[in-house]
This record gives sequence, structure tokens and C-alpha cells, in this order.
Amino acid sequence: MPTADPEPEDPPVAINDNNPQPTDNSLEFGSGIGFDAVAEVYVRQNWGDAWTLQDKLVCTEVNWAASPTIPTAQLVYRYGHTLERDGTVGVRAKASLGGWYVRIIVTCADGNRRWHGFVDDVADAPAGYVARAALDEDDLPITIQDPTGVQTLSCVGMVAALDRSPILTSFFQTNTTNQQTGYTAMRAALSAPAFNPRTKLAEEPGELRQIENCSAAEVAVPVTQWEPATAPDFPATLPDADRNAHLLIWRNLYGVSPTGVYWTSKKMVQYLVCYCGPRDGEANERLPIWVYDPDNDIPDWDRPDLDCEGKTLKESLDLILSLKHSLGYWVWVDDVTNRIVVQAFTALESTLTVGVDKDLNANSRWLDIICDTDPATSFTVQKTESAVANQVLVRGSKRVLIATLKIGTDMINGWTSTLETAFNTEFGSMLSSSSIREQYAARDAIEQGRYKAVWRNFVVASAFTWKDSATADLFRVDNPDPSAYYATNDRYLPYPANLRILPNLPLKAGVNYLDATAITLHRNSTAQFREIEVYGLAHGANFSGTMAGDPTIWTNRAKRDVLYDVNDPDYELYAKPLKADLGLGVSLDVSGAFQGVLGNNSGASHIPVLPTNSLEVTLAFEEDRYLEAVWPASIASEVDGVLRKTFDFGEEYQQIEIAKNTIVGIAGRAFQRIADRTWIRNDYDQLLELAKQLQKWIAQSRSVVRLTSRRCTAKLWPGQLIKKLNPTEGHEATCNCVITEVAMSFPIGTAENPGKPTMRIVTNRGEMDPLFFQPRLS
Repeated sequence: MPTADPEPEDPPVAINDNNPQPTDNSLEFGSGIGFDAVAEVYVRQNWGDAWTLQDKLVCTEVNWAASPTIPTAQLVYRYGHTLERDGTVGVRAKASLGGWYVRIIVTCADGNRRWHGFVDDVADAPAGYVARAALDEDDLPITIQDPTGVQTLSCVGMVAALDRSPILTSFFQTNTTNQQTGYTAMRAALSAPAFNPRTKLAEEPGELRQIENCSAAEVAVPVTQWEPATAPDFPATLPDADRNAHLLIWRNLYGVSPTGVYWTSKKMVQYLVCYCGPRDGEANERLPIWVYDPDNDIPDWDRPDLDCEGKTLKESLDLILSLKHSLGYWVWVDDVTNRIVVQAFTALESTLTVGVDKDLNANSRWLDIICDTDPATSFTVQKTESAVANQVLVRGSKRVLIATLKIGTDMINGWTSTLETAFNTEFGSMLSSSSIREQYAARDAIEQGRYKAVWRNFVVASAFTWKDSATADLFRVDNPDPSAYYATNDRYLPYPANLRILPNLPLKAGVNYLDATAITLHRNSTAQFREIEVYGLAHGANFSGTMAGDPTIWTNRAKRDVLYDVNDPDYELYAKPLKADLGLGVSLDVSGAFQGVLGNNSGASHIPVLPTNSLEVTLAFEEDRYLEAVWPASIASEVDGVLRKTFDFGEEYQQIEIAKNTIVGIAGRAFQRIADRTWIRNDYDQLLELAKQLQKWIAQSRSVVRLTSRRCTAKLWPGQLIKKLNPTEGHEATCNCVITEVAMSFPIGTAENPGKPTMRIVTNRGEMDPLFFQPRLS
């Protein structure tokens, strides 16, 4: 196709002039915005080439969109016999522009709009042949059949270039001995980076930790990594003074022992943009990408985690700068510096405080739009009320209470006397028989299904008061408010079907739970959870049934051996929760002796019995209630039905309490008992913060604005927040939603009836994901 001379270089402009903001944050559709808009199309094959005007390419559609939507444009090119603008008839060859870069400059009455992308698809619609008279090489008249038709070039915005291939390299810090050629104290590995990777403590549900694998200081990006093969001039400023980024690290490896820090959203975006953009076959970055964040909208205080394995740069940015996090971004090109610019924005009309002192900015590029009286502009405001709630309820995991129950009073036999009598009638004489075979037959019988409960299963007594020390209720009455559910009795008792005993105690080995800092010691410990523990005294010196020896943990031989009594028998107990159909309780399996030692029948004269009424069992009860926080704390009673929005964050938020007088260990020759009820973990305050954040978001109706106008303006862009439509007018509407798409169409008309350009905008508000900013981590 014919080519034109390259366009003269643009004069330098301030970066904000690329996407102008309305004066005084107000835009009025009326006579100040004209109807005419003209689109010019420029192309180039390589990013470093000069732009060339192609006036034979006609733009019919173009839109600017915030990610994850990919902006598009449509160009039309007519080939074959064509009437040119100067009145002459010419013959155009087909265009061959697949993969070429495209720039569209739309001239509006109040400024220019620029769109950059590349040709992604070419559709050819042949329209037959046109005969053309010509002369052959002998100057004899001939007729040539010229093919004619229309090519439609579908283009995608430059953000699509960030989605071409998955991230394959990680740049990490090392020392000069290990550094890679051309890099200073750094190397590139052929694997995708993982930011703030999570690790889970053994056996501990919901207790997650992050590894600080971000370098403490920024490092200058090597020039060879970002300078294009055909390099334009790269000024030292605009939009960033320097192009620096933090590196990945791993403590004590590769000759360095740096102090790591956590990656924040801002640090992650800077790293990804610097090191994970499109590359050529020699790993050079031919498309220079910069971050533009003049208002510091990208949080530099949060701790998200992201594994980039299998993800592209765009997919990674979409996960970080998402409307779910009240964030967004769009991509545009600064023609002066030839840079692809990633510009972030927030979707908030007012500042959102996360936690105590961490703020997510309000959108500074807000505006009000006035279009009420303009006949060339129509609009709709759609408000969604279904998501609006009176109250937000944030829920963690089920609450856990640790308490010690005494066998014989708090817990009783989980078998009937009739069943025990039947066993003794059938096998009792065998236990004292001189025949080893009969003794084993009797012992095997107690392990069979019919008699398995005898001398083994112990259940919570129906007369148990569910109090500690017979004074205070075990289960707190703190949520819900008892006055709303209980008439006169302010006790809380769980629904039995939803109350269960956990197979392990959420206590960690080696932690002194009588220490004033027990909650900190517990959180910092990486030890495994302890099993259910059965406490009691050892046997006396005469091996009698009287328990007069040292305090003993009968379910932990290693622990018991520390305080070993030479006269103590060499057996122990294993405790586990009963199945629900057998009752709320535990089974105590004897190891190293006959099960009958728990029923005053050891079956051998040299093995003393273990009276069960001397034993106490420390158990962890999982309640039927969840750890919950609500905001606002109360709702007016005249509301017919509270519309409550529930958010479930599962095991990452927990509440674990130890009841008064609970035995948590042995010190010297005494049991360690909790003097007063105490928290081991209580995440209520964090949940309440989440509830407050979510309530601010969920208490407002969602608005979507759609506006269509014959007037085309250069002052509406993705990322702007529309606060109000028609303020102080009859059709006033509060919107508080960000523009996510601006589109323009240029219908092809005739000389007598030219096509009339149209402009439309679409907005969105998104949802909220507060855990992105405030994950429940130790």
C-alpha cells in the first residue's frame, strides 16, 4: 500500500497532558463540546520506528478500557479501484499490516485523544473484479481484471502485548562471586517468581506465615534489560526519575545474608513491569514499560502473595490491581518517550482506612458530569440495591475451648453395667485362668465390637454443669447478645449435635502456658500440636491401687518418663474422641497392659490397676458458634428483617481459650493449672476491622453509569471517578463509580450524508476483597 512521510516529532508535553482532566473537576455536555471528531491513523512495523500517517486507513471504532478489558479498534481499508479524495481514480494494493503497531489520534473540539495498539486480525471481504484498460509491453491495448474488496483490521490495545507469553524468569539478589554477566550482584533464574510465599505450620489450621523474600533496598534495572533493540531516546525523567526495583532474595543463600522485607503491591508491580515485560529472542525488552502512580494509589504497606507460575504480566497485574481490591489500571503510551505506561487508580470516592493507620487513597481524578439539558446526550444510572446490607457479619472458624474434666464426676462410663456383667459372665473366669490361651481369648474379647466400649469409653456426664470450678460458665456469653435470644437464663450452652471434641489440643509442645506472654510464645512456636492428655498420679511404692506417686501424663510416655517412678508399671494410655453415635467423650486405649486395668481388673498379679476416678482429661471442645464480628453493632428494632451480608474467612481467623483450672502440664511434682481463663488466640479485633471496612463498601448501593453522546470530548478517560451526574439539577444522581471504558464510533457515510461520530462511556464499581490488604498472618 502507498506510504506517507513520517509525522514530525511531537513537541514535549507534560505527562498529564496526554490524558487531560476537566477543569475544576466538572464536565458539561453542551455547546462547549463540538460534534465533530476526526480520526487519523498512523502505523509502524517496529516499536522504535517513526510513525507513518496512513490516510487510506479509516477508523470506524476505537475504545479505551481499563484492564482486565482489552481496548480495541477497528480499521477499514478499501483496495482495488478507488476514488481518491483528490477526485482521481486509483488502484490500491491490498494492505499487509498484520502485527504492525497502530496509533490513532482523534481530534475533538476540546483536545486530542490518542490510542495505541497493534493489528491482531485482518478480515478480507472480496467484492469481485473491476476491468481496467492498459497497455502491454508492446503498447497494445489489454484489459486487466483488478480484484476489489474491503479489508477490516481488528486491533487490540498495547495492554494485550503484556499478555503474550507467561513469565519465565526470576531476578534475585546474590553477591559479586555469583553474579551473572552484565548484572551487578544479581542473577536471572529460569522460573517464575513467587512473592511473599506462604508456609503453613505443621498441623496448625489457619496459621499461615509469609516468607520475607524481597530485598530491603531497590536496585537499578540493568540497561540491557529494558532498552529496545531499535532504541529511541529515553529521557532520565517522565514518568519515573529512575527505573529501580526490588529483587527477590532468599536468606543465607548465594553468598548474601540480607534482611528481607515483605513485598507490597507497589513493589510487586514495579518488579513485574521492570523484569517481566515482552522480550525478543535474545531476552531483550523491546517494549519499554513504566509505572505511573503520581498519587501513590498502589499500596506500599500491604502484604499480598502471588505466584506467577504460568501467568503473564497482564494476568499478574490484573490480580494485584483489581477492582476487588478497590484498585485498577489502564495502559497508554507516551509518544514523547515512546514508553508504555501502566497507570493505576483507585475506585474509592473517599479514603479507606485499613487496620489502624494504613490508607487506600480516594480517587483524585474525580469529576461531576452535567448533561441534563443536552439533547445530544443521553444517560442511564443503574443502581443495584440487592447488595446493600444493614449489617455486615464477618466470620472465622469455630470457637475452641480447652478445659479439663475429671473422670468419675464430669465424665462417666460410656458403657452399661449390663454390658460389663455380660462380659464378666462370659470371660471373667478366663482372665484368672492359668491357661495363657484362655487369658488371651478373654483379652481379645474386649477388643471385639460387642464389648469394645467396656473399660474404654468415657462420656461427659449428663449432670455435668459445664462450669469451671463450679462457679463460672465454660462457654462465654459475648456473641450474640443474650437479651435478644434468652429470656431469663443468660447461660450459653452449645447445641450438642454441633459440639465436638478435637483429636488434638491446640497447644504446642514446649510452651509454658502459665507464662504471662503465653499468647506470644504460642504464636511464635513452630512445634506440633499436643494430643489429648490424661493426667493423674503414679502408683504408690507398694504397687497398690492407691495413686500416691508423682504427677503423671498417662498419655505421653516420654513425658512421664522424665518423672519416672521405679515402681510405676510400664504402660500408658492413648486418648481419642468418640464417634458421634457413641456420645460426647473419649476412648482410652491401654498400651502395654490389659484394657481391664481401667476397670480394676488387670488380669495379672504383677500389674496394678489404674483407678479411672483418679484421672483428669484435658480436652479441646469445638463449639457450635463461629468467631464472628458484626458492624454496626446493633440495628434498630423496628426493622422488619435485618439484611445481613456474611463473609466467611474460615480458619485464618480463630479464637482459642483455656478455661480456669485446666491442666496444661507438669512442673516439678505439681500439675500446672490455669489460674484464670485466658486466650491463646483471639482474632476478634482483626475481624471487627474487616467488618468495618466491608460495611463501608456494602452499605452503599452499586451504581453503573452509561452515557452516549453525539459530542466527543477528550476529557473522559478510564480510571476517572464520576461522583455525580447533574449535581443540583432535577436529575441529580450520586454515582461514585469509575469509568472503565470510553468508546467512539465513526460510521462510514457518503459525501452527501457523512457518518456522525458517537461517544459512549461505561462505568463499574466492583466488589471488595479486604483480605488482600489484611491477610490473617502471624
